[in-house]
Amino acid sequence: MSFGGDSANSFVMHGEKGPEDITRIDAKKDLGIWLSPNLSFSLHLEKSAQKAFAVLRMIRRTFSRITRTDFQILYGAYVRPLLEYANPVVYSGRTKDVILIERVQRAATKMVAGLKSMDYETRLAVLALFPLEYRRLRGDLILTYALFEQGLANSYVLRYLMCLLVPSCIVWLFYWPEHAEVKHEPDPAPVTSTLISYEDINLAKEEANRVGPGEQGAAVRLFGEQKVESEKFLNQNGFNTYISDMIAIDRSVADIRHPKCKAMLYLAKLPSVSLVIPFFQENWNALLRTFVSSLKRSPPGLIKEVILVDDGSTREYLKGPLDRYLEQHYPDGLVRVIRSPKREGLITARIRGARAATGEVLVFLDSHCEANPNWLPPLVDPIARDYKVVTCPFIDVISADTFEYRAQDEGARGAFDWELFYKRLPKLPQDLPHPERPFDSPVMAGGLFAISAKWFWELGGYDPGLVIWGGEQYELSFKIWMCGGRMIDIPCSRIGHIYRTHPTDFPSAGLGDFLGKNYKRVAETWMDEYKEYIYSRRPHYRHIDAGDLSEQKAVRERLHCKPFKWFMETIAFDLTKKYPLVEPVSAATGDVRPVVDQTLCVDAEGATKTEPIKLKKCVEYVGGNGVQKFELSYADDIRPVKHKNCWDLPHAGQNAAVVMFECHGLHGNQHWIVEPLEEDNRNPIIIKHALTNHCLEADVTASKVVTNVCNRDVVAQRWVWEKLQFDEAKDSKKRAGL
Repeated sequence: MSFGGDSANSFVMHGEKGPEDITRIDAKKDLGIWLSPNLSFSLHLEKSAQKAFAVLRMIRRTFSRITRTDFQILYGAYVRPLLEYANPVVYSGRTKDVILIERVQRAATKMVAGLKSMDYETRLAVLALFPLEYRRLRGDLILTYALFEQGLANSYVLRYLMCLLVPSCIVWLFYWPEHAEVKHEPDPAPVTSTLISYEDINLAKEEANRVGPGEQGAAVRLFGEQKVESEKFLNQNGFNTYISDMIAIDRSVADIRHPKCKAMLYLAKLPSVSLVIPFFQENWNALLRTFVSSLKRSPPGLIKEVILVDDGSTREYLKGPLDRYLEQHYPDGLVRVIRSPKREGLITARIRGARAATGEVLVFLDSHCEANPNWLPPLVDPIARDYKVVTCPFIDVISADTFEYRAQDEGARGAFDWELFYKRLPKLPQDLPHPERPFDSPVMAGGLFAISAKWFWELGGYDPGLVIWGGEQYELSFKIWMCGGRMIDIPCSRIGHIYRTHPTDFPSAGLGDFLGKNYKRVAETWMDEYKEYIYSRRPHYRHIDAGDLSEQKAVRERLHCKPFKWFMETIAFDLTKKYPLVEPVSAATGDVRPVVDQTLCVDAEGATKTEPIKLKKCVEYVGGNGVQKFELSYADDIRPVKHKNCWDLPHAGQNAAVVMFECHGLHGNQHWIVEPLEEDNRNPIIIKHALTNHCLEADVTASKVVTNVCNRDVVAQRWVWEKLQFDEAKDSKKRAGL
């Protein structure tokens, strides 16, 4: 078949059946692709760029400030898909087209707060992005590799490679005879090598059309009497149960996975799953939403059973009404509840559920979660390939106040500091170009993970000497790695989790310092000589009776587990760069006073992630550890002395407030720079927020601490910090290897 044009307004197609007139048109749109008469796709690229710029303009009008997290969601969902739709087909390689498409990404990255003044390459690095031309080339290579690996026809592979060089051959590519021989190489793994997609397109369409309170994971905001009424119940569970009860137990949530996750293939034969969900005094709808969403967004038949473990709840609706609900909706016993006679704690409840489970894989969830689409196959597939692999989903945030479902971030590696607070480390450089791929993580967050039942019991399960909660994530993580296993985070498996922001009215466990006992059991069993760094920060742990450790130490011997030094040097090799064994001297300590009125001090009393720090009359504290005593730590954050919450600037702008948020050591919103105005490092100083280049400013009249564009001539931006010791801090960091 060949194409030719005559002087008339028509094409002539020459084929076996003779010439046939076809009406000439300037361009044709088919399957969302614009095609011109000369088989050029430049028009498609132009229209794609126009649409993308229109979306950017709409975003700019809608949002007064765009954070990096906002950008990742908005750009990934609404802009980049326009630029990359049908990329293998429409890509021409012409410089003009490449520059046109790249212009969109250049403009988009300038919209992120604090990045506009940076050059394009720096903006890409900060946002963990790549030039679109690089992404296209990488996509071609990945697809080519996948075609070979998954055993598709060699002739198709060769034709595809040729079409990368000659895009107009796309017609030839797709109309090639389909009876080419397909050869599959045998899979050496002890599981079937057939790979399939588990994406549920029909469910996605159904959920996209749902409307109502909280649908699509949207926030529910209350006003007037409803708001007043809801505040009566905040302490029941530490979140807004009034809103929880307004939202459907099977509400829709936005699919916030990386776009490449939808194209991922997994083993057709996956092991059976037992879902274990302990609960204590849980809100009715939150509990039901956990297992209903998990079942709804999983392939039929993959979950063998859901085991709810009641850890001694006393609320009446969690007794008979729950039993009757399960009998009515799951008469086949798919979801069942087992009960503890008294409260034994999260750890014991998980052990109880694991013992009752019959599935090949155990998946543990907290009782206030919601699953994102297709969350389970990515979590189970690695375990099917190697039973000693433990997998953790990405944990998204469900707002405790509005039930908005949103991404926490795009991943980091679990870690800890030397007081055993859970921390996170950045992803390794080799993992950054592949946001959809699993990556190693030294420590799990603890609440949500999947593990082979065989491997769980080979490891001895949880240490039964750990009570209530706390330390179990470290104990399990250490022995997974040290005893021959591996632990990975799965970006394509996402589960939302409600993080409590209010105190609960749960009864006390009445066990004293159970957390200290748990931490000591973990340290004594697994951390070898490194336990001394824990005790140096928590000296009272030395005097806690950890109980009998003989069984746990026997597990180490039986499995020939490696020493903790191996874990620190091989798995968590960069942890001490963020959390040094010996904490360096702080560059500044003590109270922070505005030059304009030195009877006032910055005060963090009552400050939270929503309540800002303030100015109050200076008060002397015995021991110097009050909420008016701050330190500029080795991590370049500012925190009350001996506290774990830091100054955080979530939003830039005129008179923006500084709030308190858990210290993460990753700079960003918590990165502060202290600059003395005198040459010999003496007061007064300015305190600059590194990301925004805004400076701390005192509003004495309103007793507020705000941030504004830095101006050394503004007296309100000048401060006096009680003790400055920059040289000592520098030497101390050097000794610590930082």
